[in-house]
Amino acid sequence: VKRILLVLVLTAGALRAENPPPAEGFEWKNFPKECIEIQVPRGWKFRESSNGPVNVLVVCPSFDEKGNYDTAFMMSSNVCHNPKDWKDGYFSALKCWTDETAAIKAAGKDAVTKTTQKKNLHGDIVMQAFTAEGDRYLPYAPHPKAKYHTQTVVRAFPTRGIVYVYSFCTLATDWDVEWKIGEIMFNPFIFHLPDE
Repeated sequence: VKRILLVLVLTAGALRAENPPPAEGFEWKNFPKECIEIQVPRGWKFRESSNGPVNVLVVCPSFDEKGNYDTAFMMSSNVCHNPKDWKDGYFSALKCWTDETAAIKAAGKDAVTKTTQKKNLHGDIVMQAFTAEGDRYLPYAPHPKAKYHTQTVVRAFPTRGIVYVYSFCTLATDWDVEWKIGEIMFNPFIFHLPDE
């Protein structure tokens, strides 16, 4: 899909020094540009690109001749270096989330949504997460008339100045099988936040 979907459901993320053993059939992959490590199924392909301060990662079983795919994990990360970068990155990520919820609603049902935040001992918000899940049409996917199921998460770390948007999508008819892979890719993430 040439247009990167930036939406998914919140699952556990991790901030730790050592990775747990990978799930069977998976391996840990470090993506320094995106400031993250994830478990990737052995044999899956990936592509990285940058657009200004935003780094984009797509991981999937294979890309078709146009570079599109039916099943994929997608992520963008935006490391913000000043308050303006933070404001722009944060609101851009939230717009992706609201666009995704609107696309799900346009396909026939409201998105399942959830918001979460964590505060430190001083009351500062240190993490926010906005999630959305549901079926939608993907006009640039290999099957544009079929519904795809997506889970998307916007995860922001205000005190560290980084915003992640990540998603897992597949044909809606394949969700129950493919989400078993997506769930492993989502849990746990190893975030490498700035100043760590």
